[in-house]
Amino acid sequence: MVAKDPEDGSGTRDIFGHGSAIATIIAGRPVEGSALTGIAPAATIVPFRVYYEDDSDQAEREDKHPTPGRIAAGIREASAAGIRVIVVAMSTAVDDPELAGAVADANAGGALIIASMGNVASEDVDPTRPRYPAAYPGVLAVGAYAEDYTPVTAAYRGDHVDVAGPGVGILATGTSGDDCLLGQADAATSWATAHVGGVAALVAQAHPGESAEQWSHRITATAARSVPEQRSDLVGWGLVQAADAIAFVDDGSARGPVSADVPALERPTAEAEPVRITPTPDAWERARGTLGWWGLGAAVVVAGALVVTRLPRDTRN
Repeated sequence: MVAKDPEDGSGTRDIFGHGSAIATIIAGRPVEGSALTGIAPAATIVPFRVYYEDDSDQAEREDKHPTPGRIAAGIREASAAGIRVIVVAMSTAVDDPELAGAVADANAGGALIIASMGNVASEDVDPTRPRYPAAYPGVLAVGAYAEDYTPVTAAYRGDHVDVAGPGVGILATGTSGDDCLLGQADAATSWATAHVGGVAALVAQAHPGESAEQWSHRITATAARSVPEQRSDLVGWGLVQAADAIAFVDDGSARGPVSADVPALERPTAEAEPVRITPTPDAWERARGTLGWWGLGAAVVVAGALVVTRLPRDTRN
């Protein structure tokens, strides 16, 4: 979607390195001397280059930067090529009609678009500001987890985030061909999006007859979370689970996101039983009764003694 290199007429050469890392996380093939294997190593990567460099001032001056229009063009090209899982590990703050239209058309064509929520670059930036295409309807929006399975807070958030993947301490491959560890929280949602994209590729391979919406529901319904009915504005329905997403059966019993195909089963509301308090037998009750009588007897005796000792004095008077 940007000018092709003179040395590379295909336009698929990665100059910046971000795309290479995303591709290897999704579908890295095992090679000797590397510990890296992608989430879906049998998947085919079809690259669409939408920028040479990041959105720095110099890249913008040289027209090498990503733009909403270029992202839209990439989505349209991928959809036209018949790609059913489209991974957009990038975002823009611009709600662009062209980008919105490309997403809607790709969805209508049966493609599942998976997009990153975006990384908050500065503490001064509003983290609730929507980023696109993640915020558009029909897009599987991805947040990120850190190595200790806590949500990455250096990310945009909102009620449209659907699921999350691991985003810190990620093994990938750069343009040099060497393995590298991607460990910065300020870039986490890209790597998390690649993980979810890999899982989506596995789900699509296992269930080719299903729709993109059904694939998306598999992924969100089976994500790991502590409370099944609860989602988060940072990580959506939780941490993506590949095997569970593939094995999922949409029969209405899943707790959490609502299926578009199967109504949720009615669950009877459990009635709270009244609290019954059973008094504990008092082992000292009899003893206390006996002691009470003895105390009363002693009191009578003492009182009698007082009366007896006082009678002679009264008599003398």
